[in-house]
Amino acid sequence: MTKSMFSSMLIWFLFLLPFLPAPTVSGIPLSFVRIGALIFIFSWATKSLLNKKIILPLSVPGLFLGAFVFLSMVSVLWAASPTLAMRKEFLWLSIFPLSIIFWHKFFNGYDTDATENASMFRLRDATIASSAALGFLAITQFAAQFVFGYQAVSNFLAKNITPIFVGIPAAEIINQNSSWLVNIEGQTIMRSVVNFPEPHTLALFLGLTLPFALIAAITNSQKRLLYITASFLILTGLILTFSRGAYVALVFSLISIIPFVGHKLKTKKTGVILIFIITLFLFFGQPISSRFISSFDASEGSNAGRILIWEKAIEVFKQNPVVGVGLGNYPTTQDDLISSRSPINAHNTYLEIAIELGLLGLLLWMGVLISTFLALFRRANPNTLAFGALSGLVFFSIHGFFETIIYSPQNLVLFSLILAAAFGANNKTKERITD
Repeated sequence: MTKSMFSSMLIWFLFLLPFLPAPTVSGIPLSFVRIGALIFIFSWATKSLLNKKIILPLSVPGLFLGAFVFLSMVSVLWAASPTLAMRKEFLWLSIFPLSIIFWHKFFNGYDTDATENASMFRLRDATIASSAALGFLAITQFAAQFVFGYQAVSNFLAKNITPIFVGIPAAEIINQNSSWLVNIEGQTIMRSVVNFPEPHTLALFLGLTLPFALIAAITNSQKRLLYITASFLILTGLILTFSRGAYVALVFSLISIIPFVGHKLKTKKTGVILIFIITLFLFFGQPISSRFISSFDASEGSNAGRILIWEKAIEVFKQNPVVGVGLGNYPTTQDDLISSRSPINAHNTYLEIAIELGLLGLLLWMGVLISTFLALFRRANPNTLAFGALSGLVFFSIHGFFETIIYSPQNLVLFSLILAAAFGANNKTKERITD
């Protein structure tokens, strides 16, 4: 397989990413995302070994990530349920190595090269197109409830769509613990989920890709209308998830864009961008704004429930503060008979990492995020993919305060892409010659 063919397949993989199924065979869901990722990893590693040359990124974010993953592997030794720990570990090991491959094929030399090659932009455009299509489906699904009723739409997705894309066992758990419905000013509304397990996961995918579309719309005059349309579809789909954590993350992500755009572009153009964003929020009116404002109301039902979960989770952390209870084992602290697909989580990525991998694990994870941010910040300007990656990282980091977001295969692939850009922006390539 030639280098260009391998890179093209990676681009197609990103384009198809949110639409890859997870069919259930003999009771086991086979995630095409994870299978595809493993094929790329195996192919890349095999070719590197045959060439007797393994090229690795020597960067601060990469070192933090390696230490974090190593700690999670070792945590199997003290986990109450090694099965739960290994299940989560296999997920990470099947996705995170993609960050090295993305770096090697697209971002190697990114720290010194002032220009970006066409393959980088094809990678970006594939991600934007995929997310725009997903946004369109999110809008269509949301609108369908006003024609067929929310119960009919919900039942259709639960019976015909969700089992195909998350697997039958997970779909059954989702049906028993559904978060698809929301009460808005006394009216029951079905949130956009499309083929994702729940609204927050869909919102994260859209939020990670939105900055790339917005920045492309700002900097590419020839295809501006196309990128603006894509941005509208992605943003609208995100808003219709009614994910309050995503709303807060969206605000911070957009704020992270303004200083760079305001510095590099004319004030008039910046004003147009801000008006465009504000108009979108005004277009949706009171239901959206009231949902966003309720994010800060501690007495609101789901907020109060989340705070209670956090309080209990902190108590668990205090009992195992150094190295935690083991990866994936937080549910066992709540129920000894928990299954591997339990929906129990801390609704906070940082808190869940602290519980499962201790303070050491939390510090390593914060090291990953902070070093990635700094690497992208040094490289970022409105004409680089690092700029979009930085804003996407902000969305990812803020959203993590409200949900556990590190176990979604699709979103981990996008996060790996952000890591790859950071590896390239802060890197001293290391070649290892094998005998």
